[in-house]
Amino acid sequence: MLRVKEICKEKGVKLKDLAKALKVSQGTLSQNIGGRVSLKRLQEIASALGVQVSDLLDEEPAEFYVKKRGELIHLIPEKKKATD
Repeated sequence: MLRVKEICKEKGVKLKDLAKALKVSQGTLSQNIGGRVSLKRLQEIASALGVQVSDLLDEEPAEFYVKKRGELIHLIPEKKKATD
């Protein structure tokens, strides 16, 4: 799962406003949040929210793949470093 809803809440952004900024319907955004998303859309969402693509991913995703040019790519986000 993506952390889009969590990040939107932290930043005070409504999902309908994010969808409008991305020029997609709320239904499409909902599908994207549910994991049906291209790498390009992940980059667009991250840019609209002012975060890195890796910030959109759960810390411990079981399996996360995106399709790019017909090829499935396994994404492994960087582990967050603990701060003292």
